[in-house]
Amino acid sequence: CLVSEASLTGESLPVDKRPAHATARTPLALRENCVHAGTSLQAGFARVLVVKTGNATVMAGIAQRTTTTPPLTDLTRGVNQVGQRMAQWMWVAVVGLLVISQWQGRPWSDTLTYALALAVGLSPELLPAIVTVGLSHGARQLAHQGVWIRQLQSVDSLGAVDTLCTDKTGTLTHGQLQWLDSRDAQGRPSEQVARWAALNAWMQTGADNPLDNALREGARQRQWAPEHCLLDRELPYDFRRRRLSVCVRCPDPGAASAWGLAAGTAVWITKGAPREVLAICTRMRSSQEATRLDESWRSQILEQVESMAQSGLRVLAVATRCRAGSPGPGAHVESMAPSDDWGPESDMTFEGLVGFADPLREDARQWVQALGDCGIRVKMITGDNRYVAARVAKAVGLREQGLLTGEELLALRDDALRHRVEQVDIFVEMDPAQKERIVRALQHRGSVVGYLGDGINDVAAMHAADVAISVDGAVDVAQQSADIVLLRPQLSLLLSGVLEGRRCLINTLKYLRITVSANLGNMISMAAATPWLAYLPMSAPQVLLNNLLSDLPALTLATDTVQPEQLRQPLRWQGHALLREMMALGLLSAAFDALTFILLAAVLHAHEAAFQTSWFMVSLLTELGLLLVLRSPLTMARSWPSPLVLGSVVAVAVVALAWPLIPALARPMGFEPLPMLWWGWLGVVIIACVWSTDRLKSRWRSH
Repeated sequence: CLVSEASLTGESLPVDKRPAHATARTPLALRENCVHAGTSLQAGFARVLVVKTGNATVMAGIAQRTTTTPPLTDLTRGVNQVGQRMAQWMWVAVVGLLVISQWQGRPWSDTLTYALALAVGLSPELLPAIVTVGLSHGARQLAHQGVWIRQLQSVDSLGAVDTLCTDKTGTLTHGQLQWLDSRDAQGRPSEQVARWAALNAWMQTGADNPLDNALREGARQRQWAPEHCLLDRELPYDFRRRRLSVCVRCPDPGAASAWGLAAGTAVWITKGAPREVLAICTRMRSSQEATRLDESWRSQILEQVESMAQSGLRVLAVATRCRAGSPGPGAHVESMAPSDDWGPESDMTFEGLVGFADPLREDARQWVQALGDCGIRVKMITGDNRYVAARVAKAVGLREQGLLTGEELLALRDDALRHRVEQVDIFVEMDPAQKERIVRALQHRGSVVGYLGDGINDVAAMHAADVAISVDGAVDVAQQSADIVLLRPQLSLLLSGVLEGRRCLINTLKYLRITVSANLGNMISMAAATPWLAYLPMSAPQVLLNNLLSDLPALTLATDTVQPEQLRQPLRWQGHALLREMMALGLLSAAFDALTFILLAAVLHAHEAAFQTSWFMVSLLTELGLLLVLRSPLTMARSWPSPLVLGSVVAVAVVALAWPLIPALARPMGFEPLPMLWWGWLGVVIIACVWSTDRLKSRWRSH
């Protein structure tokens, strides 16, 4: 019988099932004696023995794997790491201030309020909003291009992907067989062989199959119309003979000539498996003549079949037998036994071979090359056979060396597989569990893995991957398992998603780098200065207002420009390096804060309101300057911010400068106007701090 196993292997061509022996190590696609739950019978019949039911079936195993908890994204793990470290710093600051203030005899309520305000100011409390705004902006941009983001976090994760695993059928290829090659018995290109095969496909009345559909579609494209041809008799396909024969005649002289027939001549046309068709042939077509088919020619034809199969083609053989004045239409199939004097499938002439393949998507090779240029390694994981997979891999530019089969993978322990997955780009004859195992082996090596699939057989691997990607038209369960769906059959959309994901991740990291560095410096300096001042450097309301105003421009970072060189490689979360950089920048900021305190207290002899107003302005304007400086690895002159970012910074700066000048706003916050001379001193400190941070940033990132 013919069984469609597309739900398990992803291959659309039905599989011939028959009694045979298969070991436990036989790949799923090669178990020709097994009929699995969830597959469908296409033709024929069989008596089967049920050996597994319910949760023990292969299909149930796939479903069970999708119930596991998906892995945390790189961004989520990184944010959790920063959050834990910031929480530790906040506890130290709060407890330290409370102890020192009690030792100095300050009011408990004022000290507690101030300590809590410092803790709030130290934490990047807008991080969830910044991440959500950034991801939403990226998802909106991708939606305009035809990419549907089902999980917002996947946008950032896509930017971190360094290994992309993809199925073959329906992703790199169209998922539909096409007639690509036809040749005569001597191996020469022959259109007539394809005509015979197409006429057989048009006339047969059995169940449709992908090969017949491909022949009919090829005939339509070439305008080979069979409307004047008549079906006299038919011998349907069965699984013992593995052939299908039809008897065709064409009374119209013009149409008959187009098909290579004589008007009124009946022709038996047989197509099927090459060995089975050769078994009923005694002659072969050589040019226009029929010559004897000896053993030497049979061997050469089988070598052609092997060569076509190794080049990744599905092969059918075609044979004919003609006779003028044949029986008229209406004869019953039962009366057409091979032993008839002029019956089918005996003493036939071998015409040639027809090759089929699932053609590549037009942009597949350019897409693979473009992903490679962006630092993403593409690996193909398919349930198809090694020859078909090797043909596709060569066509798209993947490395053909080191191909790994499902049977070989079964013999590998997990530690050995983790070593092999780095060396191999083509995995063939894989069942769904093996696909998932490959993904987890790559993740264990430290890779961020994306998986592009469209079938039930891909669901387990998609669930295990860091980013699951599907295409429009995929089975429902694959689309429901996907984080990202490509709404148009263009693989270039995935490259757009990768670049947009990197932009989002870069802009998210900008907020952490800017806010934590500036806040850390301010909080360190204020906590250190508190024991030495007779009053607080800023009141609790001033700390919270400073924190609010400095965070407002960060909401526009999602629209900020990103340098092209930053998009060339996958962006990974480097938590320890990020924390070290923020600590270095924070200490530099704290040093300038200490200089400001000395200037205000020892040089300008500021009283409480003037000190707090001055320190509020220096702290806020410095943080706005750091936002413009730290948002790019280049200097601001070489990397200009987006209009929205620059406009928000200017707007907040104007509001801050105007606040002490408006009595209704200044009085509740404890502000007062500052002398112009003070602004000159404070301006020098602000400019020096921003310039020094820019220099330290450049040296740090170049290192």
